[in-house]
Amino acid sequence: MFSIKHESRFTKITLGIILALFLGLCFASFTYHSDTLLGSLEKMDNDDVKYLRSAWTFLDTGKLTYQSPENKTVFIMPGLTILLSGFCAVFGRLPIIQFKIFQAILGACSIYIIFLAGRKMYSSGAGLAAAFLAAIYSAAVYVTNLILTEAVFAFLFVLLFYVSFEAVDRKSMKLYLWGGVVLGLATLFRPTVLLYPVAIFVIWFIKKYKAAEMLKYGSAVVGVVILILSPWMVRNYVVFDRFIPLTISSGNPFAQGTYIDYDQEAEVENDRSIDYVGIITKRAAEKGMDINDAANDEIVLDFVEKQRGIIRVEQVMTEEPLRYIKWYTIGKTAENWSRPFLWINLFGTEFKLTNNQHTAYLILGFIGILYTFLRKRQNPFFYMALLTILYFNTVYLPFYCFSRYMYPVMFCWMLFAGFLLYDIFTHIFGRIRKGAGA
Repeated sequence: MFSIKHESRFTKITLGIILALFLGLCFASFTYHSDTLLGSLEKMDNDDVKYLRSAWTFLDTGKLTYQSPENKTVFIMPGLTILLSGFCAVFGRLPIIQFKIFQAILGACSIYIIFLAGRKMYSSGAGLAAAFLAAIYSAAVYVTNLILTEAVFAFLFVLLFYVSFEAVDRKSMKLYLWGGVVLGLATLFRPTVLLYPVAIFVIWFIKKYKAAEMLKYGSAVVGVVILILSPWMVRNYVVFDRFIPLTISSGNPFAQGTYIDYDQEAEVENDRSIDYVGIITKRAAEKGMDINDAANDEIVLDFVEKQRGIIRVEQVMTEEPLRYIKWYTIGKTAENWSRPFLWINLFGTEFKLTNNQHTAYLILGFIGILYTFLRKRQNPFFYMALLTILYFNTVYLPFYCFSRYMYPVMFCWMLFAGFLLYDIFTHIFGRIRKGAGA
């Protein structure tokens, strides 16, 4: 499953070079971009430094916090905080370079799995091409520099994708259980992945699974996921006296997502005509909440933000439904994919060049999808990659959409592009050799 024992010597050497290339780019970026913290350690004004502070607090007190070290949180999942606290325990309060190296290694492991997935979907050659595209992708190098969830979650997700591949193909209970473990761990970093088995459910129908098989394997996965998430759910019930299976933090991204092109200034007049405070105050009172507590209570703040979005749906979107349908489908999909997840000029490269690289991957990937149908190479795993893209794009449409959320599934486009490039190359090279032989 993970072995390349039976691959050719050329394939092994090429894969090794690709992995070395990626690690070299990562380590070079650590030197070139020595300070990639997004926030200030003095002001604690961005996600990465808040995660670090959260790790320190967890290490010192055992409490999971985020916005403030005094208040227990349900704003984030606990995965990154717990992982970072382990690094802090071993390497000190600022294990930034150690964590970057760890993420680079995870990135290399992700590329190895991309090769395996490409081999499973198409061929070893297509897998190598996809792995190469992943190794030189600017965003893949960039995320190893960040103290965010991206690198760890991307690794866990590509692992989940591949294990799911094999579990569906082999009908192996052991692999389904491992899939449940990986899904549970991935959810501890990004809760939106929890419903990903919906894609697997579709593949079950394509593979003509029996209902009894679906029930058996599905129950096993659900049981493992619940087991992994149960400490978090119990902790939330004890701390907040309510059942909170994941987080309470969707209010702000939901509210921001109601503004077309995220342009709040363009809708100032609409907002002025709505009595947000009065409506939200009344709705909060019905829930036993006081909106004045929003500054110090994450649950109240999330309620306020969510109600702001709901009010806009009720009073603004209903006035121009077609315009907002277009925004929530075409507009937000464009926001998801229009640029790479890259907030710096990597190695001094202009954004135009890295944007062009990203666009080229999407175009080649899309052509690769069509080419797969043309060559009649589609199989259940090809459809699984398509469903993965569709799932991630769709699950974020109700909220604030941008490229950060799509980064973990860019490898699917690379799988399609890898097949296209490798297959065309081998056909052209074959004809050249044939012509030379003649």
